Amino acid sequence: MKNRMQPLISWALGASVLAFGAVARGEIKIVADHNSNESASPAFKFKNVPTPSKNDAATNARFTILDGERDDNGGDLDKLHDGKLPTEEDEPAENFFFNAGTEGGRLRVDLGKAIEPKKQSS
Repeated sequence: MKNRMQPLISWALGASVLAFGAVARGEIKIVADHNSNESASPAFKFKNVPTPSKNDAATNARFTILDGERDDNGGDLDKLHDGKLPTEEDEPAENFFFNAGTEGGRLRVDLGKAIEPKKQSS
């Protein structure tokens, strides 16, 4: 009987791992927004994108470029989570961006620990 139970236990364990893997993968949601010059303000408020924060899940995160190249006119990856807002109209060195004329790139953000995502209000 022990030999007949072994495949059943292995199958159940395998099914549990696969089910957990499907649940553990988070859905990626890309949000972009733009304010025209007429509606832009120092408050840095957007309709769909939250205002930068000095104390959020990314505060101590490690950012890595996976694909694409940083534009030398811009700031380094730390600009993505320093919580600072631009103070003037044109401050490329205070912002991170990929090389101009390219399709952009991809970043990896390692939060350093598991976090419980907050639900967005609609």
